[in-house]
Amino acid sequence: MLALAGAKDTYKNCCLIQTIRSMDAKAKEQGVPMRLVVYPQAKHDFIGGADYRADDAADAWKRTTEALRQYSGK
Repeated sequence: MLALAGAKDTYKNCCLIQTIRSMDAKAKEQGVPMRLVVYPQAKHDFIGGADYRADDAADAWKRTTEALRQYSGK
């Protein structure tokens, strides 16, 4: 699993960095592969919303594309 997280995300308390880090720790504890990438200045909608951050979005899309290629075999 690839998780892309904004460290400043507070949107409806759904994606708080503490929650994502807890998920990452639990995955590691259970031997489930998870890759967590934290964008320190990003909020919830950094990829294409009101809090868009071009550099973070470009990095997130690059990592997503790479992960899809890796796991799809293409």
